[in-house]
Amino acid sequence: LFAALEIPGPAGGLAFVDSDTGEVTRVASGISRADQVALRSVLSFPDGLHARILVTSEVTPAATGQRLFDVSVSYDADGRPLGAEVVGLLTQLPINNPEGLVVLEGNGPFGTAGTVYVAEDTVGGRILRRDPDSGAMSVLASGLRRPEGLAFGDFGGAAAPALYAA
Repeated sequence: LFAALEIPGPAGGLAFVDSDTGEVTRVASGISRADQVALRSVLSFPDGLHARILVTSEVTPAATGQRLFDVSVSYDADGRPLGAEVVGLLTQLPINNPEGLVVLEGNGPFGTAGTVYVAEDTVGGRILRRDPDSGAMSVLASGLRRPEGLAFGDFGGAAAPALYAA
């Protein structure tokens, strides 16, 4: 389980919570007011697991074009995180007050695996889409009243697949 450390300045970042013991381990720092966390991928290598996680930053010092972070976490053989590398992702469009964050797990009607959607928690907020290959950004919706959470779903096949925003 990963959780955002929504602390201003360099103390903000990402923590790992051991689901068996409840122990909390800081795995990444330097993401001011880290807020949303979304799993990007988990890969298995001979030396262990590696997870890639996206994290958003709500406020300065992150500029509005630098509010997405790619955190690569490596694990030991017992599934405990060993460390993480944090890379800021530049976005072609500014992101103001990112609150909703979701990453497509596989190819489907909303894009290819790795496509990122971000909701802006502002009046007149938008839902933005980031292409996983080119990094190109587009506006999926705008003029929304403070959209926050994002999720994809089809109600177990009872409805057409849709993106839901809180």
